[in-house]
Amino acid sequence: MAEIKDEAFEGVGLEGGLEIWRIEKFKLNKIDKSEHGRFNKGDSYLILQTRQSGRSLNHEIFFWIGSTSTKDEFASVAYKAVELDNVFGGACVQHREVQDAESKQFLSLFHETGFQIVDADIESGFRQIKAEDYDAKLLHVKGVRNVRVRRVNLLASSLNHGDVFILDCGRYIYLWLGAKASKPEKAKGFDVANKILREWTKDNAFLQLLEDGRTD
Repeated sequence: MAEIKDEAFEGVGLEGGLEIWRIEKFKLNKIDKSEHGRFNKGDSYLILQTRQSGRSLNHEIFFWIGSTSTKDEFASVAYKAVELDNVFGGACVQHREVQDAESKQFLSLFHETGFQIVDADIESGFRQIKAEDYDAKLLHVKGVRNVRVRRVNLLASSLNHGDVFILDCGRYIYLWLGAKASKPEKAKGFDVANKILREWTKDNAFLQLLEDGRTD
């Protein structure tokens, strides 16, 4: 490896998997694995994918720009992408990803966790707020291999029979399964809902299943 200029890159890319950082005041803050797949639309992120290929390791770099991320953040993450590339001798392929125009390759990085965009005023760790102060939100879960989770208007008209939705009310989480949604889509919906549920563990959260067309 080349000389490392940013201590955030110490020991990176030594084993297969993802490493993700968010730009905070021109510096990199590493994201915990439990938060992988969740992106704040007000931020910019740097992602390193490391893959084992025989006895060697291959690296690819992605940087993602949220729709309300500042120009300073965008410039910083682009610069850090080059700096990270230099750690590996400039041999990495770099990918620029923009919110709502993500490539299939980028989305495939999160096939296990799903890909979710949260509002800019919600920081990671937002579950630390009191449940009674939590604003309900309706999430649309779409896809199987490349799962997208998007917040939609909290209206009955936002629902459709072919997809899966999650009504997140804080300690009470409702999983709505469209009648025409496939079994794999429903399974992914359960995965996402359970991930949300785990964030409320200390507050005794509950998950309720709602099946499209059933009234019991």
